[in-house]
Amino acid sequence: IVFLIALLSLFPVMSCTKKTTEPENHHGKGRVEWEKTFGGSSYEYGFSVLQTSDGGYIIAGTTYILRAYETDVYLIKTEP
Repeated sequence: IVFLIALLSLFPVMSCTKKTTEPENHHGKGRVEWEKTFGGSSYEYGFSVLQTSDGGYIIAGTTYILRAYETDVYLIKTEP
């Protein structure tokens, strides 16, 4: 979950990535198991990610629409 929070904080589009550890022939580096991007061309940032009891994730964040000078809240629930 720490990786998800860091990823969501650094990029202007909300994105979730889950990595898994491969066998030792990959030198301990993870591989992308799934990836999903949320948002559009505005400035979207995720601030909190929690895994839900069904294995999905809930993500809270904000979006800023520059031409309208508005900020809205995102609340996204992913399926497992």
